[in-house]
Amino acid sequence: MIRIMSVQPLCASSSSPSSCQHCGQPVPRARRDAFCCLGCETVYQLMHAQGLARFYELRPRRILPALAVLSRPLDLGWIAGLDVASGHVVVAIEGIQCAACVWAIREIAQRVAQQQSPRAAVEVHVDTSAGRLHLRFADATFDCAAYFALLHRLGYRTGPAHADLELPLTGLIVRLGICAAIAMNTMFLAVSVYLGLNASEPLLFQLFCALNFYGSVLAVLVGGSYFIARALRALRLRVLHFDVPIALGIVAAFTGSTVAYVRAQSHDAYFDTLNIFITLMLAGRLAQTAFMRRNRHTLLATQTLDALRVTRVGETVHEISFAQTRCGDHLLIAPGAIVPTPARLQDTHAADFALAWITGESAPVTCLPGGHIAAGAQLVSASAVTVECRADFSASQLATLLPAPRAHELLPLLWQWVTRWYVALVLTAAALGALVWSVVQPARALPVAVSVLVITCPCSLGLAIPLARSLANHALLVRGVFARDGLLLDHWRRIRHVVFDKTGTLTWSCLVVKNPEIFLALSAGQLRVLFNATARSRHPASVAIANVLRVRGIAWDPTLCVIERAGDGLHIRDEATGEYWLGRAPNESASDDYTATFSHGDRVLAHIPLQEQLLDDAAHVMQWLREKNIVVHLLSGDAPARVHALATQLGIPAAQVRAACRPEAKAEYVRALPSGTTLMLGDGLNDGPAFAQAAVRGAPVWEQAMLAQRADFFFLAGHLRWLPDLWKIAETLQRTMRMNLGFAVVYNLVGVSLALAGWITPLTCAIAMPSASLLVLAATMARMRAVVRA
Repeated sequence: MIRIMSVQPLCASSSSPSSCQHCGQPVPRARRDAFCCLGCETVYQLMHAQGLARFYELRPRRILPALAVLSRPLDLGWIAGLDVASGHVVVAIEGIQCAACVWAIREIAQRVAQQQSPRAAVEVHVDTSAGRLHLRFADATFDCAAYFALLHRLGYRTGPAHADLELPLTGLIVRLGICAAIAMNTMFLAVSVYLGLNASEPLLFQLFCALNFYGSVLAVLVGGSYFIARALRALRLRVLHFDVPIALGIVAAFTGSTVAYVRAQSHDAYFDTLNIFITLMLAGRLAQTAFMRRNRHTLLATQTLDALRVTRVGETVHEISFAQTRCGDHLLIAPGAIVPTPARLQDTHAADFALAWITGESAPVTCLPGGHIAAGAQLVSASAVTVECRADFSASQLATLLPAPRAHELLPLLWQWVTRWYVALVLTAAALGALVWSVVQPARALPVAVSVLVITCPCSLGLAIPLARSLANHALLVRGVFARDGLLLDHWRRIRHVVFDKTGTLTWSCLVVKNPEIFLALSAGQLRVLFNATARSRHPASVAIANVLRVRGIAWDPTLCVIERAGDGLHIRDEATGEYWLGRAPNESASDDYTATFSHGDRVLAHIPLQEQLLDDAAHVMQWLREKNIVVHLLSGDAPARVHALATQLGIPAAQVRAACRPEAKAEYVRALPSGTTLMLGDGLNDGPAFAQAAVRGAPVWEQAMLAQRADFFFLAGHLRWLPDLWKIAETLQRTMRMNLGFAVVYNLVGVSLALAGWITPLTCAIAMPSASLLVLAATMARMRAVVRA
């Protein structure tokens, strides 16, 4: 087992006093130390304790914070399904942000292997594009569980790799590399022609022209075929999109240049610019695809209902999907697993179940033998239980709470017009130009048509706008926001109402120790007992206490006897010092907070206060929203006392607060708000119906809840500072796209007019097109720089 020793934080030279020493993000005003959150502080200490301080030399100036490290339970039960004996393991991994992360993941694997055997070796390959970790080791006894557990504690979460992986980007990268090489070589060859090389030197001139021609043939076959094939598929479906004029421009430009080459009319051949054009189009497509894929793979693939399974027991034992559960089935529910249908507890002992993501209640509830268990309840007791299903899954509330997937939404009105008419206008202009000139001067018909297609290729729309969106997505990533809907920022500017769930959205979904200094009053032996007991339990109170004590480097004690009794607490027997108990005091009255009492025999050692922790800067964000005339609503299924206390703390009017709110009531409340103006932030299944009514919906990624597949975006950071920034990013993106569209209109009107008049040649158009593209790309970068660097 890898031991983590506590160390004092070391100063990082790359961070300013106001920046977190781990991630470089701003330190909230509420914190007095040099870290933005407890997660970053914990990971910083773990990195130094394990001798991984070089991570901070390799990482960039700023990465995402590690706020979710302490809030997510560690579940490594899936490791049993890995084929470790083969010596090759592939798992999904999340949390990789930079080259320093890859270095740390590899270094940790080597250290785990060396602890098992001095001669042990493990080969580690990290596929950052697909979010996959490949391990190869000769010794089949490599401790995968210890390795993955340490990765989890450092913020890298692993899970089973799924078969439905996306195709890699290798093909597009190879196309781009080949076309870029061809473009550079043809430019070099074309310069000599532009500088005066002509038929007076026939051998060299013909050689250069031939090399340009055959290089362009290869570029069209390798790179142009990507757009031509997509255009053909679109035409078969009777759809016109930007790939159609791109493909026609490539074909027409290549055809015209080929005719000029065959006729030995070198000044009418523009193979070099054709190759540049293909390279630029491939680069833009690769950038757009890579950014969206990065958004998808930064997170683990969230489980859907079809992927969730449960064990059915009877004469035989079968693992079945949730959808296969029927009334009367007897199910074995393991610790941390979910009950798929309403059920009755069959065991003779009580069990604790968490309902936070179903009802919003932060504290778990105790179910007595024979008691009713709600569908979707999560077992937090230390031992498995057997339940009897009281309904089919199809009739379960768990199945009805999930909102239907959002249908594909149309682009905003402006972009609908552009995508619908732009391609048709380009093709019409080229055809009319060719028709008119075929009557006036037939020899110029093809050059005019090619000029129109080349000069109107939608570079500012097909390249600059995807670049702007990619830069906006990068700005979101820096702030810990991951967009799943490509039109998220288009919808964002219309948001006038923000609806919050409480647990897991405005507060952490787990309990935290309110006053960690209380442990200073306990002796080393008492801390050893307390940590070893709570580390064996999944109860939220135990998890909160263990998270605080874990960084103290307390040794593991396998001799400790811990019995968890639902509704009572942890009963602990230590051979050296006697019996201990941890639980809620019997005479404690219900309150907004939860207090765990730690006793030795009849002597109380400590009352440990626990509470839900408000996210950093929540009050500041609420004030900002009010100043922007954005209405804030709070809907929660939690107890009224907790909900209204939180609303008062955040300044949310009582008229905009609903407590003990059922899923149907949440949906009705959101439905009554003005259509298209509502943002819903939630994490639990009780938010599902309301999600379906909201224009934009977001979920915290660390929950790994069902709603993740229905959310338009995830937010990773355990604060809300990202929320005001999204309005700034959306407004900047909108201004940039309008600028690009205006430039495209003016440029194309002028260019098409000159091309139709025959005043410019295809060569001039081919030069003007990449020049205009570079200009609009530079302008786009300049406009988006502010939000990217913020």
